[in-house]
Amino acid sequence: MRALLLLAFGITLVAASATAGRADDQVEAGHPVRLDGGYVLDFDRDGLRVRHGQRRAPLTIAGERPAPHHAVQVSVAGAAVTLGFMPSCWDVSETFTVDQLEARLALAEGLAARRRDPDAALAALTRAHALDPAFASAADALARALIAVGRLDDAAAVLPIADPVARLVAGAIDPTLAPLREHPTMITARAANPGGATLGPTGIGVTAAGDLVMHEALGNHGACWSDEALVVRDGQTLRVRARLPLAGGVDARGDGCDGADPYTAAGRKRVRARQALADLVLTELGTTPAIGEVATVTTDTTRHVRKLRFAAADLGLVIGADGAARWFRDGQLLAEHGPGTAPADGGLLITEPHVVLIPDQGRAVFSDNEAGCEWNETQVVVSIPTP
Repeated sequence: MRALLLLAFGITLVAASATAGRADDQVEAGHPVRLDGGYVLDFDRDGLRVRHGQRRAPLTIAGERPAPHHAVQVSVAGAAVTLGFMPSCWDVSETFTVDQLEARLALAEGLAARRRDPDAALAALTRAHALDPAFASAADALARALIAVGRLDDAAAVLPIADPVARLVAGAIDPTLAPLREHPTMITARAANPGGATLGPTGIGVTAAGDLVMHEALGNHGACWSDEALVVRDGQTLRVRARLPLAGGVDARGDGCDGADPYTAAGRKRVRARQALADLVLTELGTTPAIGEVATVTTDTTRHVRKLRFAAADLGLVIGADGAARWFRDGQLLAEHGPGTAPADGGLLITEPHVVLIPDQGRAVFSDNEAGCEWNETQVVVSIPTP
C-alpha cells in the first residue's frame, strides 16, 4: 500500500513538473488565448493578431507572421509573454511586454488613419514609437508620416536605417523616402567624386570608401528565374551594407522556364527602372571596377577539392574538402590558411565559385551560392589573403 502511494505521489510530481515546463497555451485557428489586461491573441484570415477591445493589429514573431494553419506556443512569465512557432525550417520566438503589444495596436491605428485624419495618424504613430523604440515597423511608419508633413530632421532621426549607405540606397529606390536624399544623413555616404555604374570584367566594383559591390543571383528549387541584386558589402568584413534589387519572381512569366525571355513586358520595364536606380547609386558611391583577375576553376567532385588558377599572377589556389586554402607557385607551397577559410565543395554549395584576385587589396574574394532553408539560395562571400 505504501509503495502504491509513493508511486502515485511520484507520478503526480512528474505530471506537475511536465505541466510547469510546457507552454501555457497554444493559439490555433478557432482557439484564441486570453492574456491579462484584456489582450487576446487569435487568427484572422491573414494571420496572427492581437486584440484589445475593438482594437486589433497584425502580430509578427521575429519578423514572420504566423498563418492560420500554424500553431503558436504561448508562454507567460509575469508581465511578459513569449510567442513561438515554426515558419519554415526552424522555430522562432519573440517576447513581448504590454507596452510592445500596445505599440502594435497603436501602429495599426496610425496606419488606418493616415488618409482620413493625418494628425491622428501622426499622434498614434508617435505613441507606437514611444512605447517600443526598437519596433522598426513603427519607426519606419512614423518617419514616413513626418516626411509627409515636411519634418525632415525628425524623420531622419527616427528612420530605422542606421547605415549611411543603406540610407542612401533606400532614398534612391523608395519614392516615399526620396525627400531625404538631400538630408545630411544620406549625403554623408556620397563620394566626393562620382564614379561609374560598371563593375568591369572582374564583376566586382570598389566604392570610394573601399566597400565592394557584387552581383547576386539567388534562385529557388522549381523555378528558372532568380532574385537578382547588386550588393554593397563592407570592404573589411564583407557584411552586407545594402542591397539594390534588379529583378525577381514578380517580373517573371510564370516560373520563368518558358521561352528565351523569362520576363513579361511589364517585368522588363521594372527591371530597366531598377537598373537605372542602381546605376545612380553606384555613381554616387564613387564606384570603380576592381582591378584583378578571375580564376579558372577545376573541381574534383570525388575528393571535393577545388583547384583555382590565376594565370596572369602565376598563382594557384587549392581549396580542400575541409575548406583549407593553400597558395602555390610552380608547385611550391607559398602560404596556407586553415580549415574553414573557404566554403568546401559538396554539401550545400550548388554553383561553381566566382573567385577574384585583387592584388592591391592582398586577397582573393570568393563567392558561391548555397542551398538554404527549403532550397532558397543564399550567397556566401569570403576573403582569402594572398601570399
